[in-house]
Amino acid sequence: MSTKQNVELEDVWAHVATGIKMVFDYETMQPDKWMQLHSLVYDYCTNVNNYSAGSRPNPVVQRNSDDGEGANVIGKKLYMRLKQSLSDYLQNLRRNDCQRQDEYTVLSLYCENWIKYQFCSRVINGIFSYINRHWVARELKNQSKAEKQSIYEVFELALFVWKHVYFEPVNTQVTNACLNLIQSERNNEVIPSRLISNAIANYVTLGFNEASPLYIYQTYFEKQFLMATEHYYKIESATFLMSNSVTDYLSKVETRLNEEERRITYLHQSSLASLIRICENVLIKDHLTEIYAEAKLLLNNDNNQALAKLFKLISRVPNATTGLKSITEEHIHSKGLEAMEDISIQTATNNDDPKPYVEKILEQHKKYLTLVEESFDSDRGFLTALDRACSKFINQNAVTGINIKKTPQLLASYCHILMKKGEKTAANNEIEDVLNQIMIVFNYIQDKDVFENFYGKLLAKRLVSKVSASDELEENMISKLKSVCGFEYTSKLQRMFQDITVSRDLVEQYLKQRQLSLDFSIIVLRTNVWPFTPPHTFIVPNEVS
Repeated sequence: MSTKQNVELEDVWAHVATGIKMVFDYETMQPDKWMQLHSLVYDYCTNVNNYSAGSRPNPVVQRNSDDGEGANVIGKKLYMRLKQSLSDYLQNLRRNDCQRQDEYTVLSLYCENWIKYQFCSRVINGIFSYINRHWVARELKNQSKAEKQSIYEVFELALFVWKHVYFEPVNTQVTNACLNLIQSERNNEVIPSRLISNAIANYVTLGFNEASPLYIYQTYFEKQFLMATEHYYKIESATFLMSNSVTDYLSKVETRLNEEERRITYLHQSSLASLIRICENVLIKDHLTEIYAEAKLLLNNDNNQALAKLFKLISRVPNATTGLKSITEEHIHSKGLEAMEDISIQTATNNDDPKPYVEKILEQHKKYLTLVEESFDSDRGFLTALDRACSKFINQNAVTGINIKKTPQLLASYCHILMKKGEKTAANNEIEDVLNQIMIVFNYIQDKDVFENFYGKLLAKRLVSKVSASDELEENMISKLKSVCGFEYTSKLQRMFQDITVSRDLVEQYLKQRQLSLDFSIIVLRTNVWPFTPPHTFIVPNEVS
């Protein structure tokens, strides 16, 4: 580099200002021209003749008052000239744009000018890189944390000037234009979403010196956007429901929510949660009364598919499914009672026939379990509602009246029919499936001791009369009861079954030992286990004595 001579601020600024104008006018700037401007800034800040008499000071270390001749003063004068130049440029630019009354045009020019200004500011930042590295860095280092920042690196200075000179006067027009475009898109019009995306990116960038980086975006756009969204959907939802069914409305809501989730692609991702929450509140929560009424109709029509869509939507709103659970429970209980009423009429002449009664209960449970699985995604709360409803109509209905012992008695009788030998006895695997279903009903019985009492008497009959279809099935059923109610509950049942096995072995051993060929049958039973009254006397026939 050639030897520096006395460099005056006015001479330097005249050349630098010309270069800045070239940058903003997008004129071609050769590398040597850029380097010339950079060198002028460097030469001015470091030229020894610009300091007081004496040895040349270190431009980074020395800090004199603003009235003195130091590196900080030279840097400041040049820095302030640049700041004023940027301000003048943007004022002229904004003045021309603000004369236009069309908000869409203002938005278009705002984004166009912002993109150009950002690029130019980066070029200028390079020209003033010496000031950034030394004077600005020194100022920032010595600035108190309590002071409001007033010095920035040159690129951030450009953003600061844009915020106060261009953004502040026109942000209302820019925001309104964005909101109008979004409303047009909601009305199925095609919009240049890139414009909105550029405006949002600008709002976010301008938050560089705020306590929260998103302060500008949230204050000048997001707040107004969310309010406009709430207003728009309040009107649309009320209008749509006046002329369409709730089922159609739910489809509309699903579409709208998907659209809003996609819309966030040209907004800022941080707005997604607030946007969706407002949409859910306005479109779903505010219309739960209508939605619950529709749920009752869908339940009556067994429209599981539409119920699944309804459940999926209201699940998005906290606690909204609580009302649907109550409606579902009431529906299952009501339909269960109706089914039991029908059975009561059908079995009026034989009210003790367990088959139609138990099979109708199983049919109802299967139907509504399918409902919970298909429509409510096997939600635990709805499974609980199913259990409560079934428990109520199974224990007290038209068949049982107020006698809560009736259902366990009929269920025990039904098991007895299934597990007896007979011409129409089903295969073991089929009976096993039915027993699994019976255990579902058993779980709903309030007085399980009544069932155990009746089941024990009927089991004794099958074992003593030797009409049990299968020892394996008997053991299986006892095992199922044991898994639900514990060992004590089934202890007598297990001892009866064991008695039969032991008695059979004793008789075989006795006949073999005595070498008898008589055709006779005897069963050895323990007292206090079987539901029989033992005879006072027992006379052994001479043939076997």
